[in-house]
Amino acid sequence: MSTQKSAAVLNSLLKVNGERTKIFETAKRATKENDLKMLFSEFINLLENFNNDLEKSIIKLNGIPLNLNSRNNVLFRFYSNVKSTFEHNSREDLLNMLEYDEFVAMNKYRQSLSDNLNDLDYELHSYLKTHISMLQERHDRIKELGDQMLTSHNYDKSFTF
Repeated sequence: MSTQKSAAVLNSLLKVNGERTKIFETAKRATKENDLKMLFSEFINLLENFNNDLEKSIIKLNGIPLNLNSRNNVLFRFYSNVKSTFEHNSREDLLNMLEYDEFVAMNKYRQSLSDNLNDLDYELHSYLKTHISMLQERHDRIKELGDQMLTSHNYDKSFTF
């Protein structure tokens, strides 16, 4: 196991979580709906806890945690999408964007685990699997909110593309 490689893997996940935090902060500012604001706040707190734990693990490996305060294209892309969504005032579109972004984050975690099995000790591997489970729960909560909207509109669910 390479501690340098382990720290690099954790830093890549720290970056993913940092982007997710900024995205939820942007979504929270953009919405006027209190239930979504509360949900996004909960997700932000969870991500901050993930990041604190990842930073501690990186330092234990004698690595240097990434600075998450830099601007990036992911945040700009998401902000542009949120802005256009709220110009059309669509809760459903916002939830769909966030559901997709959570799916992408989950896959990045899974890919990091599968690509780096030999570079992560059992403790880190288990901890990251816990993160994936929590990401899945978050994804499912967002999806459930979107599905509730479909149910309330009585869309024909048998229709497929």
